[in-house]
Amino acid sequence: MQLIWNGTPEERLELLAAVQHNCTCTIDVHGARVSVCEAHTMLVQHQRVLNGLLFARRIAQRFIREEWLLADPAGIGLEANR
Repeated sequence: MQLIWNGTPEERLELLAAVQHNCTCTIDVHGARVSVCEAHTMLVQHQRVLNGLLFARRIAQRFIREEWLLADPAGIGLEANR
């Protein structure tokens, strides 16, 4: 099964950096990967997870802005800094 990354090249690099940061793969003394962690498995086996991560990443700022607008009826929060 071949997965397709539907995000931008920048988003791909950020995802790979996050996976690497949280990697729990086991590497032997020769540098060979002995076991593959769940984060790396996700990158090659789960299209739905990749799509969901991309969707959540893209919509997160909208949710944050809306939260500020609801909590800040005077409009002084994030919107004032634009």
